[in-house]
Amino acid sequence: MKVGVISDIHANKFALESVLEDMPPTDKLICLGDVIGYGPHPSECVEMVRGKADVVLCGNHETYLKNPKDCIMNKMAYEGILHAKEELNDEQVEWLVSREKISKFGEEMLIAHGYPDEDTPFKYVTPDNVTELIPYLTDSEADAVAVGHRHFLFKQDLTKFEEKSGIAFSPGSVGQPRDNDNRAAYAVYDTENKTVNLN
Repeated sequence: MKVGVISDIHANKFALESVLEDMPPTDKLICLGDVIGYGPHPSECVEMVRGKADVVLCGNHETYLKNPKDCIMNKMAYEGILHAKEELNDEQVEWLVSREKISKFGEEMLIAHGYPDEDTPFKYVTPDNVTELIPYLTDSEADAVAVGHRHFLFKQDLTKFEEKSGIAFSPGSVGQPRDNDNRAAYAVYDTENKTVNLN
C-alpha cells in the first residue's frame, strides 16, 4: 500500500491543490494537522482535506481555535487564527479540534503532528533528537513514524541504531515550507517496501 502524507497546509489552498495534483496515485492519504493558521483559505482547505484524506490529525493551530491568545506572542499566527475563526463555521471548528494529535495508522505507521507523546505533542522532532523516537516505534510495533510541525523535510532510518525500530520521516509543509525550499512538500510511504519518498 502507498500512503500519501501531508502536513502543515496552513490555509494555503493553492499549495494544497498543487500537492494533490502532483502526488502520484496512493491508496490512502494522511494529513498530520495544521490545516489552518497563517493563510487566507481556512474553510476551503478544511473541506478539501475532509474530502481527500482518510485520517486528519489535530495540530497546534487547531488547538489555538479554542483559545487564540495561546499564540498571541506570534502576531502572524494570532492573526491567522482570528481569521480562521471568522471564516470557519461551528461544525468545521468542532471537527478540527476533535481530531487526535497522535494515532496509529493500520499496523504499519505511527503518526503525530509533532512529537508522538501525549505529554509533549507539540515538541519538535529534528535530526538531532530523532533517535528519541525509537522507543515509540518499538512499543507500537510500527515500521514507520511520520511527524509534522517543523515544516522541514527529512527521513532517518532508525534501524541503524536499533534493528527492531524503523524509519522516521517528516513530509515537510504544504503551505509554509521552512527548509530553504519554497516548494510545497509531501511524502509517500510504501508499506510493503518500507520506504519513503520525499517530494
